[in-house]
Amino acid sequence: MKLPFATDRKPLEETAEERLYREMYDRSYPILMAPWHGHSIPIQVRELTMAQSLACGDYNLIQLFGEGIADGKMPTTEQMNAYAERHHEICKASMIIPTYDQALKIAGAHVDTQEIDSQLSEIRVAFDKLPKGPEKKMLRDEYNALELISKFLLPADFTAFVVNYALQVDKSDIKSVTEEMLINAAILASRGHDNPSDHLKGAFTDLMKREIDNRAWILFDEEQKAQRGNKKKKVG
Repeated sequence: MKLPFATDRKPLEETAEERLYREMYDRSYPILMAPWHGHSIPIQVRELTMAQSLACGDYNLIQLFGEGIADGKMPTTEQMNAYAERHHEICKASMIIPTYDQALKIAGAHVDTQEIDSQLSEIRVAFDKLPKGPEKKMLRDEYNALELISKFLLPADFTAFVVNYALQVDKSDIKSVTEEMLINAAILASRGHDNPSDHLKGAFTDLMKREIDNRAWILFDEEQKAQRGNKKKKVG
């Protein structure tokens, strides 16, 4: 698919007062070295609170072994779009220098996003007119592929670095959480009438504790249903 090329854009302007406030704000955050297509570049990113993180959408911070196997399957374009959307929302909320828009202009300097939006609009119109069938599916796949182009402009290594820092993943213990840990924590919580996260010690943010509670109770309920099913089979 041939990509449309960008036209010249007018540079952003800021007043001296705006520049002063921006510089004061910028200096409140450490300078990090982030990967950009395999090279290192200096950036400034802020860690997000739970409220700020949840505003970016729903996503999984806990990757269990069974789910890792399932993730080996090729994701659909819809899943890839949703994945990209969540990560880019986190980048928007956390990036300071460069801002998300500034990084996007650099990464997508050769792409005219307005032209892509126009093409997407044309495809939507044609899609609505077609009956169900192979041709409509091909048009939908073309639409999803074109939409992905507009969402995956930032390098994957860069967005992964920003997301991990903003959500404090790398300095936490969230990657070490297992299914067995979650079920055991839920069992203890069911007896103590508190939360699974109260029984799972480690370096976890409020957002991570929330996910630990949600995932632990889901696994606990599934375990209870399986046990009840086994008992019925034995009785029968």
